Amino acid sequence: MSNVVPDQTRLLKMKDLDQIKLNVGGHKFETSADTLKACESFFSTLVTSDVPQKVDADNYVFIDRNGVNFGKILDFMRMKTIDFGHNIDLAKAIRVEADFYQFQELIEKCNEFIASPAANLSAYERTVYTKEERDFMIATGKPIVFLVIHGGDTNYVSLHQNAFDQAIGASFTKVMNLRKQHRHITFIMDYTPTTSTYVFMNFYFDKSIIRSIVFFDADSPATDNTDMQILEAY
Repeated sequence: MSNVVPDQTRLLKMKDLDQIKLNVGGHKFETSADTLKACESFFSTLVTSDVPQKVDADNYVFIDRNGVNFGKILDFMRMKTIDFGHNIDLAKAIRVEADFYQFQELIEKCNEFIASPAANLSAYERTVYTKEERDFMIATGKPIVFLVIHGGDTNYVSLHQNAFDQAIGASFTKVMNLRKQHRHITFIMDYTPTTSTYVFMNFYFDKSIIRSIVFFDADSPATDNTDMQILEAY
């Protein structure tokens, strides 16, 4: 007696079906033909072509791709929106699949997110270099301390290099000590470009600045008693 399992695959035209079954790398999905037609891609071609597709005994079309994130791709076809959270790796993985499926609308959505501040949250929680990045972090509503260091006026800095360096050193020491004591607060280096020269700490809570402590400023004196000022900020 033969143990060979007969091949149960057959050919079927997708354009004749209202409901489509997809097996993407072992992950099975069911959706309407209208959903797959909604966006120009491999799938819209699949369900409108006269070319028959091989299906299994349950009418699933097998697609040899990673199906882990395919649910999000399918939801994008349904709703024209996709939530990456702050996960840039997820966006990059879906971008690879979208490229394979020739899904230009989704490719553009992935690229837009990858280039956005939301995709770089973990990096911005350490350092910001532009006003957009800083404003994005403030908008999160988290308790944040920005250590702002600007040496915009290079001539002034060269004339007061020792004082400028001492201010940077003192501010770094304060931040490192505070970081150990206040784990719930996000401490961020702020290198936003400016023509001014200063070193200070900005304290934000619920999207609003509550205290600014000056360590060095070309236009005004440093804050007196910085330890007391920091304590009051908390």
